[in-house]
Amino acid sequence: MRIAVREALERELATLVTADFREWTGLATTASQDPKPSYHTEYDLWSEPKGG
Repeated sequence: MRIAVREALERELATLVTADFREWTGLATTASQDPKPSYHTEYDLWSEPKGG
């Protein structure tokens, strides 16, 4: 009985909340770029730090 109630509750909750990420589309393209980036290329990002 408990399993049936839990499953019914899970089904009900799953139908109540749906994720809609359509408004996120293109959000990264509207953000301003960093004027002083720490890494200028992909190689800089993954290479070992120089010095110290």
